[in-house]
Amino acid sequence: MILWLILTPLIFILKDKKVTVSYLYPLSIYLGFFLVYFLGNTTIFTYYVVDFMPMVYVYIISSLFLLGLRYYKKSNT
Repeated sequence: MILWLILTPLIFILKDKKVTVSYLYPLSIYLGFFLVYFLGNTTIFTYYVVDFMPMVYVYIISSLFLLGLRYYKKSNT
């Protein structure tokens, strides 16, 4: 999850619509869990955080892949 936050600037560097959506989807779920937590339900946050982690993994892998692909294309020109 820390890597997800570290890779946040990649959505601005890559400017790819699919990567942006794959970042914003788990972010919206995460913000929703924080909202529910601050409204008083403290048990839901720790239990349901697991639900959005697969989408975080999709963002991390796809953004690193696209960054590597961009670097590879630049080094071969």
